[in-house]
Amino acid sequence: RHLTYNLYSNVCRILFEKHKLMFAFLLCVRIMMNEGKIDQAEWRYLLSGGSIQVMTENPAPDWLSDRAWRDILALSNLPAFSSFADDFPKHLSEFQSIFDSLEPHREPLPGIWNEYLDQFQKLLVLRCLRGDKV
Repeated sequence: RHLTYNLYSNVCRILFEKHKLMFAFLLCVRIMMNEGKIDQAEWRYLLSGGSIQVMTENPAPDWLSDRAWRDILALSNLPAFSSFADDFPKHLSEFQSIFDSLEPHREPLPGIWNEYLDQFQKLLVLRCLRGDKV
């Protein structure tokens, strides 16, 4: 812990203010990965997205872009999200509220997802719905 804090303190002295939050996030992610709290596949999804095995019709084309729907389908390939794309159409109004929110990261996820997912996994859902807020 002390080594990590000293590393953070010393590196932050040479970083521009706008880069400190990103460095803290990356350091935190690395610690959590080493503790087994963040899955490698989920980390890769956050960084670069995923691939779609089967394309299905966008359930809300009036507010959800096709790209966002493809991201949701790709997210469903991860084990923790295996039923996410199937469950998404059942909660369209709640997901639209998150999409329309000025602070979507503060909105609770509908259905089982708010309790089932940890904070990092919720970030992956935010990446799908509002990539501009990640």
